[in-house]
Amino acid sequence: KIVPGYHAELTSEGKLINDNTAALENYLNNLKAVAVQQALQAKMTQLVEDELNVRDSRDRRQGGVYNRKNRLSAFDAEHPEIKELIDSGINNPQALSYGKGHDFVSEWMKKNDVGRLRARTQIGSLLKQRNEMIKSIQEAQGWVEEADDALDILHKRQENLQKKGAEIVKSLPTPPTTDTEEPTPPTPPTTP
Repeated sequence: KIVPGYHAELTSEGKLINDNTAALENYLNNLKAVAVQQALQAKMTQLVEDELNVRDSRDRRQGGVYNRKNRLSAFDAEHPEIKELIDSGINNPQALSYGKGHDFVSEWMKKNDVGRLRARTQIGSLLKQRNEMIKSIQEAQGWVEEADDALDILHKRQENLQKKGAEIVKSLPTPPTTDTEEPTPPTPPTTP
């Protein structure tokens, strides 16, 4: 589209230099506009690819949160008494030595027919497992938040690129309008 206009301007020898200069300027401006648009498109393509990669990563991370929560639910279903203990405010082995924790250990001893030390060790181990599951869920949720933040940044970069691209395209010189067409001869009348 760009080059044919250039060649068409070389038909009149009297206007050759002026038309040629205007055509070359127009051609170069069009080349620059095309190059700018291609560069903007390449950058936008890269940003969209990055967005897709982050979305995939976020989905995997969200799946990790889901799996961890399922494991915690299964643990709580298997050990409802530990969940009740934690819900009552006792979430570490040190709290098993007094008050509600001491009472819980006594009940555990009777129910499982074990001594106090063994009961405290078993309960402490279960508390530790559950606490580690909670930490694991929180960590995975943090990964999802990181992916969400990365998506926000990518969206802002895409918006900025669109704005800057529009500004750059607007700032490009517009091609001069010249009447370069040769006058067309009148059409001869047709005879019936």
